Amino acid sequence: MELNVREEKLRNLFKQFQVEHNENCETVFIDNNDEHLENYLNESNTVYLHMVDYEVRHLDLSKVNTIFVNKEYASKLENGIQDEQRLLELLLNKYPNLRVVLITDKKGAYYKDKDMMIYQKELASNFDKDLFLVKYMASELKGNSEMTSLYRGVNQ
Repeated sequence: MELNVREEKLRNLFKQFQVEHNENCETVFIDNNDEHLENYLNESNTVYLHMVDYEVRHLDLSKVNTIFVNKEYASKLENGIQDEQRLLELLLNKYPNLRVVLITDKKGAYYKDKDMMIYQKELASNFDKDLFLVKYMASELKGNSEMTSLYRGVNQ
């Protein structure tokens, strides 16, 4: 599967993990502050959205497959709520067809969709968010389950 990575730092990390970059592919990993995001949302792409410190309430996220969000940003979106499970519930209430990966700094990461929730505690001591994203996506694009991808992302 080909992957279009729209952020330079992550693109270099994906190359390191040998995930090919191709401008014409159908799977897009993109930050929500990218100027081309709305174009990708209006096409038939599978969009993995990395939510960074940028307002998203005006966007139609119905075509997004998965969002990656860190706890701090999710908390800002949801009026300061700190409980990870509650944040996941609120995000899925707004976007019920999404898959949400909530990154919780040193604690690990959650995966949640309408049918299941998985929590993976960090077992390594050098957790890096960018590396988490790379390893999660590389694992998922190889056909691994969400549980395996979460484990590989967290345990760098």
